[in-house]
Amino acid sequence: MEQRIEEQLDWSDYVGFGKRVLISFIDFLILALPTYFLNRICVSAAESAESAFPLFIQFVLLMGFNVFMVVKYGGTPGRLISGGKNN
Repeated sequence: MEQRIEEQLDWSDYVGFGKRVLISFIDFLILALPTYFLNRICVSAAESAESAFPLFIQFVLLMGFNVFMVVKYGGTPGRLISGGKNN
């Protein structure tokens, strides 16, 4: 019989609350400036086009970046810098 994923995980695979907050803060610091400029461009485009579509594009780009980082490198920039679960 095949093991369930919960049975395969070890407690060392999990990261504590403090480490998660630190990783989120590092992600915020790294992504704040690019997100700010992307937001200014998209809001300006949305106002001039009188459409919310540029804001949807902004959302897709930001979420796509997070998915790309996790799939390609195994974590967000904050997790990669902090060492993720290994530290």
